[in-house]
Parts: sequence; structure tokens; C-alpha cells
Amino acid sequence: MVDISQCEFIDSTFLGAIVFTLKQIAKVGGDLRIVKSERLAGPFMKKLGTLKIFNVSNSVEAAIDSYNSTEVYNHYLGKSYMFQ
Repeated sequence: MVDISQCEFIDSTFLGAIVFTLKQIAKVGGDLRIVKSERLAGPFMKKLGTLKIFNVSNSVEAAIDSYNSTEVYNHYLGKSYMFQ
């Protein structure tokens, strides 16, 4: 999970790093959650179209709860995974 809710600035280097991390995690069947910042990251990420590959939550609690789901959709790979 990456919590960017308190970020004041996000640049392309940071975005590239979390995309790279998502790719590496997806290779082993994992997923990465982003806790978004309404004032900054939301509009920035929407402009770049990255919301299509990230599981985005409104809070840390919601992101953690989403890991407890038995079925998780990996946006990067475009498929669902079942966990037991």
C-alpha cells in the first residue's frame, strides 16, 4: 500500500516508481493499493489515466479492508484473483 493522502507534490519520477513497483508485485500475483489525495493526486492521476491500473482507496482503512477480500481485481493485469 502506498499512502499519498498527505503528499503535497507528485512528479513523474514518483509515478514511474509506483508503476514499476506495481509491475513487479503483479508478476508474483500481488497487488498494490493507493490511498489517494483528493486535492492533489486525484486530478493528477486522472489526467495521466493511471487510475485504470491502480486499486485506489479513499482511506488507509479502506485499503487495508480491500486486502481482506477473497477476490481481488488486479488492474494492471486486467484479471481477478481468488485468495483463500
